[in-house]
Amino acid sequence: METVWVHIPSVGEYNTVKPLLELLKENNNRLVVTYSSPRAENFLKEQKIPDEVLHLNILSLATGYFLNNFLKSYSPQVFILVES
Repeated sequence: METVWVHIPSVGEYNTVKPLLELLKENNNRLVVTYSSPRAENFLKEQKIPDEVLHLNILSLATGYFLNNFLKSYSPQVFILVES
């Protein structure tokens, strides 16, 4: 089982990649989805596909401290960045 980290800005991008996420989940991957839109939180937590959903301010990616802790905690083998 691989851990796949998917970052989506908001709900629209999630809907675009939902078929890909379903396929990844069917293949027994652990999905960690991060998002940057506060309005997406409730929507994403209601979805049954991701194993974990975390709010991630895009500026957090630029800080070594956050990124190192995230990578240590989740050890993703794959990173998918979705942009519109």
